Amino acid sequence: MAAMETAERLITADEYLAREFDDRFTELINGRVVVNQPLIPHQTIVGRIYLALGNWVNAGAGRGYVWLPLDTKIDEYNVLAPDIVWVAQAHLPPRGSKYMVHPPELVVEVRSPSTWNRDVGVKKNLYERHGVRELWLVDDRSSSVLRYRRSSEAAEAFDDGAEISAPDTLTSPQLPGFELDLGVLFAPAL
Repeated sequence: MAAMETAERLITADEYLAREFDDRFTELINGRVVVNQPLIPHQTIVGRIYLALGNWVNAGAGRGYVWLPLDTKIDEYNVLAPDIVWVAQAHLPPRGSKYMVHPPELVVEVRSPSTWNRDVGVKKNLYERHGVRELWLVDDRSSSVLRYRRSSEAAEAFDDGAEISAPDTLTSPQLPGFELDLGVLFAPAL
């Protein structure tokens, strides 16, 4: 009997976003649904960053919004769900939106064993190509953050990159006064 080949049908971002609620963590990458189930160390770091960004947002008016994983339609075949997004006041999604329709200004992805290769590869490239201004790739194994940003509004790509390690402090020109102590971020949790 001859082996039968079948072609996997890619789905569009609109098809993905129209599906019934799925209780698993998923994203759409290049037309394929990818499952991501975060573990305790990952969620601990996400919680610490979210709390720090939330405190900064709440400390003054007009500082935008910070959210935990939120479907972000990047293009026709990609819907990503960054671990954390920060959106400037000027780019808030329309009231009643179920997903992001404009790339966030800041995206944070925290290392997971099953997703790190995508985070530093295809997802970084998608964020860069579609206008994200700053990306933090947080690596708990090395207690460091790979920080990529555009040096100006006119920059077409991430042209300012750095690796920041504990015990240094992470800052952003988009977030005046925000400081994240990496020694505290990467302190043991459990």
